[in-house]
Amino acid sequence: MAPNRDQGHYPRNVPVSVMWTKEQHIQVWDYFLEKFATIQSRFPAPIDRFEEEGKAKMQKIVMRMIERRAPITLVLPSFPFKSPNSTDKVLGKLPDRAEELSMERLERFCREVEEAYTPGCNMVIFSDGRVFNDLLGVSLSDLRAFENEMQAMVKEAGHTHVYFDSMDNYVKNVDDPIPEILERFNVLHIDFDARIKAEPAIRNTYCSFCKFLERDLAPQWVGMSRSATKRSCGKIAKQMMHRNVGFSALIDESYPDALRISIHQYNNAGPKFGIHLIRQKSGKPRTPWHSVVCEDLDGTPHTMDLKDVDTDKYDLLALRYHEPWGPEKTKMHPTYVSSVGYDPASNQKDEDADFVTETLQQRLYSKEFCYWHRWVKDEFVIVDNISQLHARSKLGMGGRHMRRIHFC
Repeated sequence: MAPNRDQGHYPRNVPVSVMWTKEQHIQVWDYFLEKFATIQSRFPAPIDRFEEEGKAKMQKIVMRMIERRAPITLVLPSFPFKSPNSTDKVLGKLPDRAEELSMERLERFCREVEEAYTPGCNMVIFSDGRVFNDLLGVSLSDLRAFENEMQAMVKEAGHTHVYFDSMDNYVKNVDDPIPEILERFNVLHIDFDARIKAEPAIRNTYCSFCKFLERDLAPQWVGMSRSATKRSCGKIAKQMMHRNVGFSALIDESYPDALRISIHQYNNAGPKFGIHLIRQKSGKPRTPWHSVVCEDLDGTPHTMDLKDVDTDKYDLLALRYHEPWGPEKTKMHPTYVSSVGYDPASNQKDEDADFVTETLQQRLYSKEFCYWHRWVKDEFVIVDNISQLHARSKLGMGGRHMRRIHFC
């Protein structure tokens, strides 16, 4: 199971020192269900089948853990790597604010469950990066970098209920795990061509994969005809479906008693149950590795494609856990300025804050106080005072690297 237990306490089955009553078991289940509802994704009725079918199945799984006084363990296949389309969809190859918000949300859920259930609640993120990375053109080094930064993010944040696992921990050949998984779970005999034609659910999954591939690999299709693009996407989609069956079987084998959750929206009839990783007031929920996050003044996050960001409204600041600038990673969070007694929810103009913000901006970007430069690729800028260089504004057009040089 999750190999990174050194991040924090990973409780085992707790000895039953005091026999719990059935009523107490039900109370814990009711509390868990209430908290799970805060992260659960639901289709509108009558598509959603949670009340009619899924809830009873979930209760059976969770109650088995409660009756053993074991930690309530949830397994989430997710967080593979950033979308390879950094032109239109994401900002880069490493985790950013989107992943950070997701980790905070999962950790908060587990902590809230633990308030009523002392054996605890654990979230195991089972990375599916090795399942698809070669099909999407993502290198193993980029995948490893993403995984390492995710673990660093969780550790630095002090999250003690989120753990990571991956296919590498369950195969003999770590360099090429897919053939072993497909053979072990007898997947290659599945005729997806026939099933796509005969089964609506399988056909919907296939179409979803094709649509996803068109967007994620968009730069790859430039210059290709529409029919050629569809053929290529279809071929990759079927490979993904074969691998996904084997990967799902591996998770079932590795975590037979855990509650399976998913970032995909299901009808919630079970045995998998969908969740939202990032809270949003409106719009279709998205996964953090396919999105950028914009935050309003009141802290409300919005996930969207990079190409859809309104740069007149939102600043693209340096990202946490993103590409390094020099020897250290830039860590930035938004700072909100408001006058005493002002309520952002009122939607009224805060004239005092506007005055302060305008005054600060005049000084931040004034040549009298600070050097400002728009970088051009392959350009060198030599400044004798390092304090004059800052990242308060977006510095575009080329990479940024700070180096100390000596003139003799």
